[in-house]
Amino acid sequence: GRVPANASGGGSGRLTGIFVNGRELHPLDVRGLTQLFGQAPWPGRWWVDGRGDFGPEGGGRYGNLVALVQSRQRSRGSYYRSDRASHSSVFVGSGCTAVSGRTSPSDSSSSYSYYVGC
Repeated sequence: GRVPANASGGGSGRLTGIFVNGRELHPLDVRGLTQLFGQAPWPGRWWVDGRGDFGPEGGGRYGNLVALVQSRQRSRGSYYRSDRASHSSVFVGSGCTAVSGRTSPSDSSSSYSYYVGC
């Protein structure tokens, strides 16, 4: 079945306004992606598949996250950042992107992880 919009700690569209595969991204996810790609994700509704291809919901492919990460790596090398206070981390290297954290820093059961190209 469908995953609720708030399944990843997001809200109903008022938190970040950025939905991926039906779920609103949590602000920490948006922050990690902004650091990873050097710009904030575009607001709206998006799909991402297991190969890293992405596009607008109901629309065609815009690009590939793995290719974007690889091109960024060629210019900057691998990247890792962690934040102990929020229990979040972002890693980009060797064709792999990993984002993990907690939607509620004090609640270990609120953990999430996203992997592309790993």
